[in-house]
Amino acid sequence: MATNPQLTGAQKYTLRYMGPWEHFSTHSNGDVTVIVGEGIGKQYVRISKEGQIITRKSASGATTSTFQTSLSEELTHAVKQPEKIKKSETYPSKPYVSYSVTVCQDNPACCKPRDVKHVAWDADHTIWNMPGTAAGITGKLKKIDDDTVVELGSPGWGTYEEPEPIYTRQNIEGFLSPEEKELLRGLSADEKDFLLEEMAKEHNEILDEEDKKKPAKGGKESVRTTIKLFPTFRKTLDELDKRGITSSIISLNTPGSVKRILKEFGLDNRFIEIRDSYENKGKVFANITKKFGVCPCESIFVDDNRTNTQDVSEKCGMSLQIGKGKDIEEPIEVLKFIKG
Repeated sequence: MATNPQLTGAQKYTLRYMGPWEHFSTHSNGDVTVIVGEGIGKQYVRISKEGQIITRKSASGATTSTFQTSLSEELTHAVKQPEKIKKSETYPSKPYVSYSVTVCQDNPACCKPRDVKHVAWDADHTIWNMPGTAAGITGKLKKIDDDTVVELGSPGWGTYEEPEPIYTRQNIEGFLSPEEKELLRGLSADEKDFLLEEMAKEHNEILDEEDKKKPAKGGKESVRTTIKLFPTFRKTLDELDKRGITSSIISLNTPGSVKRILKEFGLDNRFIEIRDSYENKGKVFANITKKFGVCPCESIFVDDNRTNTQDVSEKCGMSLQIGKGKDIEEPIEVLKFIKG
């Protein structure tokens, strides 16, 4: 598998919006196929040399969508002028990486508490945790509880003898109960790391027993993917509603994939706009704020990806990166950046 494929400028620009990717093959006509996502959400995406997404196939080989489209006004421009892009590399690749310093940490003055009228949220790994992305969820959905939705597979689809863990040392603290958090008080760094590792294992074992059982004889449906809403997200939406602050979703995903999951959680009516597409998030943010008459300077955007927060910050919105050691570690902390 090649690690440094020769890509056109338009292909690089398209890959900027695909999330983590790995080169799979280069075709004789200049198309490339890349692997996007991980685990059950892994897909094979074929991209033409003009930067158009031609096909998407799941890891099982099933085609999940087939279309030809330009991703934005810039990409349309790129398709019209391929030779110019090839020479100047006008659209360099921006790989999906989590930089050690966030946009707010780079410019603290831009992230002081302010009057806010709107908060825009990313979806995957921002309001919920799951293997892969919403685009990879194509099966029937079932709500287990307020914070858990599972994707069901067909009878005999497969078993989870070695499931991909939902909880890790890096994210488990956001899911601990008050009693469990109390156990961490006063521990040394090494002791805390050890205990968090054990807690993550324990939570995964409970999840395996409850949600990831093998299909029973007679054709019982099995669980393919578990989607866990971050515990404080519903409370955060309630608090924003009380303050008269609207919310929206801006997610790089197949159109309709995020709204489908939100509907299963019973949250689809909590947002003035749900935009799941492969458009530049900075442009979508600017479009939504303009559409609803909100100044970008009175809006906050939350995402786990530094590239996306950078794009939105260039449109004058406050961009908060969520994750361990970032601007916030759980949704409720967004309230610290809102006056009143």
